[in-house]
Amino acid sequence: MNEERKRILAMLDDGLISVEEAEELFDTLKEAESKQTNALTTKVDWESEGHKKQYANQARHTSKKILHFLEDAVQKIKDVDLDFNFGTAYPVSHIFYMDAVAFEDIRIGIANGHVQLSAWNEPNVRVECEAKVYQVQNQSEARQKFLRETQFEIENNRLQLESTSKQVKTNVVVKVPNRLFQSLDIRLFNGDVNIGYLEVVNGTIKTSNGTIHIENGSAEDWKMETGNGPIQLIHSNGKRVDVETINGAIKLEGYFQQVHAQSVSGSIECVYNGEEAQSGHFKSTTGNLRIYLAESKRIDGKLTTKLGKIRCKLKQADIIEDKQDVMNKLLRFEVLEQEENPLFIEGDTKTGSIWVIPKDEEEIM
Repeated sequence: MNEERKRILAMLDDGLISVEEAEELFDTLKEAESKQTNALTTKVDWESEGHKKQYANQARHTSKKILHFLEDAVQKIKDVDLDFNFGTAYPVSHIFYMDAVAFEDIRIGIANGHVQLSAWNEPNVRVECEAKVYQVQNQSEARQKFLRETQFEIENNRLQLESTSKQVKTNVVVKVPNRLFQSLDIRLFNGDVNIGYLEVVNGTIKTSNGTIHIENGSAEDWKMETGNGPIQLIHSNGKRVDVETINGAIKLEGYFQQVHAQSVSGSIECVYNGEEAQSGHFKSTTGNLRIYLAESKRIDGKLTTKLGKIRCKLKQADIIEDKQDVMNKLLRFEVLEQEENPLFIEGDTKTGSIWVIPKDEEEIM
């Protein structure tokens, strides 16, 4: 239950839930832990199929109850639809444009709205904004408020785009020159992020409620986090990839060295390309894990689940340990143990299943 506690504290720290709601979640966790402890200390015949099924069903019920409370908390974010909260809106279209200018960092902060960012073969920067402005009396006031609340500038070697008003919902399409940037920092409260054909050294993308989709991206460090929504990083490169979502699936495909992926209620799928992979840590509370690996290098794997199944389909895998207890399944395996520079794989899910699959059996993503 430690992961659930951390999630609750993180949501409280981010202001997504109140202190009272956090206390209610903690009380629910405490109740679930108490029931689980009582069930474990009861003397039963664990070899009986009836008791196995009974306890498995009880564990699933406890897990679903916890996730139900978590999803209710996350729903607070989804309910910020401005059309319901602020009434009538006036549309505003605007384009920011800046001729060739040098910068190495990109920072985008949008309170409400989506961001689409990509590189193009032009030396200039173009930002296309489609906004809905609330709590104004007419179109003129809407445009004035949009321009007042939206900041776009390139100074101190950094491109900065900010729209912090929750009364302005701004969807932006940003096009930057096709070259390497030192840093990318995108932070949204309510909105999706879509990035294509972009090369950065360090990329950080966070949204409280929304999807994150990156295609044909490259970075030494990728850090992605969303409270509610899926994360996709496909046809991309990354030396270090760190992705996390509370409610959503994760899909990764590319040339990665070190991967850390975590989802509370979603599945995780990762396809390693190339021979440079070093490690992968995958964790989900209720979701399944699918990990696609090439068998041309050494692999050391450890897979654990409470209620699901574990399947290692690698043809050259040597099973080191295979533990099939009622509430604790473990599989350790090795591939080409005599080789150097192993790829370390660790997968853990509470109620889901785990598959480790040869790269050549990869499904089309």
